[in-house]
Amino acid sequence: MTKGKKRIIYVASIVLIIIYLGSAYLSSKIQYDRYYKFRQPNSFNKDIIRLNNYIKNHSKNTSDILDSDFYSSYPIENVMLELARSYYIKKEYKKADTLLLEAAQIELNNKLSQDAMYLRGVILVEQFKYSKAVEQLEKILSINKNNIEALKFISKIYFISDRQKALEYAKKATITKKELLRHQGEKDIDLALSKRWETIVAEFDTKFEDDPAAATIEIMGEFIEAPLKLELCKNVLKSNNPSDPQKMQELLERMGMLYTEVGMNEEAINTYKTLIETTPTYGRGYILLADRSIKTNNLTLIDELYDGIQKQQGLEIEKDIIDALVQYKRGKTDYALKKLHKINSKNYEIILNHITGGLHKDLGDNKNAIKSYNKIYNTTYNEDINFYYWWAILHEVEEEILSMSKRGKDVNPFAFIP
Repeated sequence: MTKGKKRIIYVASIVLIIIYLGSAYLSSKIQYDRYYKFRQPNSFNKDIIRLNNYIKNHSKNTSDILDSDFYSSYPIENVMLELARSYYIKKEYKKADTLLLEAAQIELNNKLSQDAMYLRGVILVEQFKYSKAVEQLEKILSINKNNIEALKFISKIYFISDRQKALEYAKKATITKKELLRHQGEKDIDLALSKRWETIVAEFDTKFEDDPAAATIEIMGEFIEAPLKLELCKNVLKSNNPSDPQKMQELLERMGMLYTEVGMNEEAINTYKTLIETTPTYGRGYILLADRSIKTNNLTLIDELYDGIQKQQGLEIEKDIIDALVQYKRGKTDYALKKLHKINSKNYEIILNHITGGLHKDLGDNKNAIKSYNKIYNTTYNEDINFYYWWAILHEVEEEILSMSKRGKDVNPFAFIP
């Protein structure tokens, strides 16, 4: 074989590998849960503009409408799915759903169509439409009975209300995975995960009877969608079985943050009130409630918080924060901001940045408001209580940054990121 032919084969191989990896990348992005795939707010807007332009101009075959020609080598349904994913992350569910319905109809039997239907199921869950979500996922199984992800997702939806049904679908997922692996003749970590979920479902009711809050917190990490987690928390509050006070405190705090994540601020406020009533010595409860009161402009709560926290021993940092917010309520926003900026607390760093961002915005100081909000993006957390709060407020912080950026052309929302 001549050197020229070898070079052609080599180049062709490299091109095929790049195309394969690019295709796998684009189709698999839909599977990334949002905990590990969050980007800066404007990047989603850029994606949406670029992808919309591609779809509109597809028949003209014009790749120069994009910053690059990355999307030009992919079928239009792949691009539609990616655009729907961007809308989903921005919680623009109606726009996402329209695209997914169209993408799913292009080739009913292929994997992309199933991915589109799966994401529709996720969106329906995010809208608390559980029965419709199950119907959507069952459509996937009517096309491909071996879709493990659909089986597991149905199991998790049923888990909140019908444990027997949940176990039925969990077992189906495990059996299906075993069969697929037997034909492939190899082992897979997914099989262990399927077995693990099946065991969790089978054992949960016994653990729940012993301690509802502890049992629920233990399995919370198995779920991604906030509405499903909320339903689990509600089941604890409905139970007559006693829970360990520390675990109940943890559950109420998580529940308040879940309500925050889905934009149900009144429910979050009521949950934090319950948290303070049940554990009045827990200082963080006062600050979380104060944060929601600022967000909803429900400033009468600030006086109630001040009266309540003064009755507790210690909690000096929390008292300083509440005192500053009392001054804000009295119209002394500059004074409140100076006091808040002086507070040095690692435990409250992210909440203080969120509160000061809101106060700066109230003054019309968009520049410093965005600076405070960007500090939230610039901080990383392990999976602890700070992480859960960080995740809960990300969407509303994104919306705040974008709204201020639109109002002031001179404001660069990322100017303060090192």
